[in-house]
Amino acid sequence: MKTPISIAVVAALLLVSRLALGGDHCLSDDAIEAHADRSENLHLEFARAYGRSAGLPDLRQLRPSPGEMHVRLWHGFGVTRAEALVLSRTSAKWAAHVVAPVGGSGCYERREVPAGADWGLIWQRIEALGLAALPSQPARDPNVDVFDGHSYVLEWWMNGRYRAFVYDNPDVFRTPEDARMAAIARELIGAAKGN
Repeated sequence: MKTPISIAVVAALLLVSRLALGGDHCLSDDAIEAHADRSENLHLEFARAYGRSAGLPDLRQLRPSPGEMHVRLWHGFGVTRAEALVLSRTSAKWAAHVVAPVGGSGCYERREVPAGADWGLIWQRIEALGLAALPSQPARDPNVDVFDGHSYVLEWWMNGRYRAFVYDNPDVFRTPEDARMAAIARELIGAAKGN
């Protein structure tokens, strides 16, 4: 016969084993928000949690490596769940993946983008659009609230340097910086889709 104490012990063991094995990586948006670091932008917190769910390392924790670069462009966050294009360059070799939600589970999966895009050339176009000169967050009118729009989070890591860009609803605010981020996103997403 099971006692309440033995049931509690089994439940605690299951919880500890789940946490130790990383089984808590498929969190709902509500759970991500509840555990968010309030010093960070919430869109960025969502992007990092979705990345963990897909098995992506935290770019802020990577050690410097000459010639290595990682770019993650997350887009959506409103009515649709966010998806990402993940680019990695090691020396002159590029790899691209799409990260997308798996049903309504809170989990994300990573799928390789078939070879075809010249990512080196595309990255030159991204640089020409002025990514390095963009502010991490554009100025916003505090009197304007937008809900369920389309936003971008771009994480960029190169040789130990990390930057994050959060552009909420650029199609609504339409600053020059918003236009540049939208152009960068179109370039990357279009290349991943073969456009």
